[in-house]
Parts: sequence; structure tokens; C-alpha cells
Amino acid sequence: ETTFFSSMLSGIQNLASQAGYRVVICQSNESQQTEIANVQALMNNMIDGLLLCHSLNTKSYEHIKVHLNRGIPIVQFYRVSTSVDSSRVYCEDEKGAFEITEHLIKQGCKRIALLLGPPQALISEKRLKGYKKALKKYGLKYDEQLIGNVDFNKASVEQTIASWLKISPKIDAIFSISDKSAVQIIQYLKSRKIKVPNEICVAGFGNEYTGEIIEPSLTTFDVKTTQIGETAIQMLLDKIINNSLKNEDQYVNGNLIVRKSTGRKIN
Repeated sequence: ETTFFSSMLSGIQNLASQAGYRVVICQSNESQQTEIANVQALMNNMIDGLLLCHSLNTKSYEHIKVHLNRGIPIVQFYRVSTSVDSSRVYCEDEKGAFEITEHLIKQGCKRIALLLGPPQALISEKRLKGYKKALKKYGLKYDEQLIGNVDFNKASVEQTIASWLKISPKIDAIFSISDKSAVQIIQYLKSRKIKVPNEICVAGFGNEYTGEIIEPSLTTFDVKTTQIGETAIQMLLDKIINNSLKNEDQYVNGNLIVRKSTGRKIN
């Protein structure tokens, strides 16, 4: 999800350099081991503060808790854990998933498949909650068969879609919590000669630019990535400069973007 995170980083870097701070970036490539090693390396380098977006596969947070006692300011953003006592910046995971699901229901979809990340992933849980809330509000039955957990590589995404296409009654929508995977889903459905949105509506989450250029263009939830980055660095700078020990949670409001991939007319 390169463009996704690079826009968060540009928000972070702009404000940090204005304040005279240098940003050191470490990528964990969605591995908990790499995340632990990165945090350790950064801490050894006498950093002033740490901004952290957890890897998709991070399950335990001891590697962060160890450093909390040393008084180094930490702000978690986007993928955050409530078990770590730090300031946090959230996007609207639950509300966004609710709005996407509600939009699909209003398009006449009744069998909405949901593509999530690994089961323990922090954002999967919240987005599943939003999806369930919308189903409940509109009296649709929750069906375990329609939930897929993947690590977002193309093969596992396509495998999940292939198995959903065999289910009866038929699915009429797919909501992927990753735009990147949603784009792959549209391409895969096309290769199987399935019409989007006439036969199956597809929606994503995150508002990556690829969603605008795929045909049909992708309905998504814009989480406002640059703002998430800016909010996180502002909180961290405040902690560093004002020696503030107070932790707070901030939410960055996003919005639903409706494009052609869900433009179905109700029969």
C-alpha cells in the first residue's frame, strides 16, 4: 500500500522539518520481528520521539512497553494498540466500514462479502464491527461464509474470491478493507467475465489513487492519510517540545467516496 503510507509520511516530514526535526523512517514490511528490531535500533540511536504504525502481523506489544518507562514520547497512528499506554491517532475504521456497507445495502446488495486482513489485525476487528452494525441496522443476516481473512497478497485474494463465487445464494457485493486488493478484485472479476457493478459491486477502503484509474472507478472510504500523519507528528512534537506527559486519543474524520464500481440501480 505504498501510496497510502507515503502520503502519511509526507504529512509527517513536512511538519517535522518545519519544526527543525529530522525524520528517520524504518519499514517493517508487515513483519513483527522487523518491527521489534527497528524499534530497538531507533531507541539505541537516542531519538527524541517515536511515531509508530504497527505491522499487519504484530500480535504483542512488549517491545514498545519496555521503552515507555524510559520516558521517550511515543505516538501510535493508523494501526494502534490500546494495550500500549501512549497517545494515539485513529482513522474512522468502524464508521467507515459501516458507511461502505450501508451504501452497498442501499444499492440493493444483500449478500455482501467482506475481505479482511489477518484475524488478529487491529483494523480488521474494527472494520468487521462496522460491517456487522450495518447488517444489523438493515436486518440482514451475518454469514460467516462471507468473511475472508487474507494477508493481502494477490494469490490469497484471488483464492478467496474464487471460493466466494461458488457460494449459494450468490454474493452480490465485495467490500475489501484494502483499496489495493479491491482493484485486484475488479481485475479478477473481469477476467472471469463477471460484470462490475451489474453482477457484483466492489468497494474498497483508504482512497488510494489506483482506485480512480481502474475501470470502473472504485467506491471507497477516504481516511485522510495526510491528515493522519500531520496529526500524529503534531502530537509528538507537542510532547517533545512541551515535555508533555499527557496521553490523548485523536480521530481523523474521513468520508465516503462513491464511484462507478457500486453504481447499481436497484431492480
